[in-house]
Amino acid sequence: WHRVDGVPFARKVDVRKTSGVMEIPYFQQEDAGTYECVAENTKGRNSVQGKLSFF
Repeated sequence: WHRVDGVPFARKVDVRKTSGVMEIPYFQQEDAGTYECVAENTKGRNSVQGKLSFF
């Protein structure tokens, strides 16, 4: 997981590489943005983006 805009994750963000889960506890305005998950192995590479908004 990474932020598409290059902003580093806050220390509270928990990324579990084995399951592909990213958890952002106590989501705040500064956490909003577009995130991308990239999975890669010997068979290839795949990625998906998702936009998280704060209202």
